[in-house]
Amino acid sequence: MEFRYATINDINKMNELFYELDTDAIETQPEHFQRSGRTDEYFYGIINDIKSDFLLLIVEDKIIGFSLCIEKKLKD
Repeated sequence: MEFRYATINDINKMNELFYELDTDAIETQPEHFQRSGRTDEYFYGIINDIKSDFLLLIVEDKIIGFSLCIEKKLKD
């Protein structure tokens, strides 16, 4: 098992994982969730921004999970 930051080459797999996540959310709480696609620009924006990133979980050379990390300033 290893962790690493996402690259542009990981976008297709991350889209697959988001699809699974959306499917579970829709099945359990359809009143709160709907399917929405994420564009390449969405991923580029997060990966290329110094204040955000995806941290990937890799097992046996396969991406099996991710965490979306975003730095935000809290209100004083």
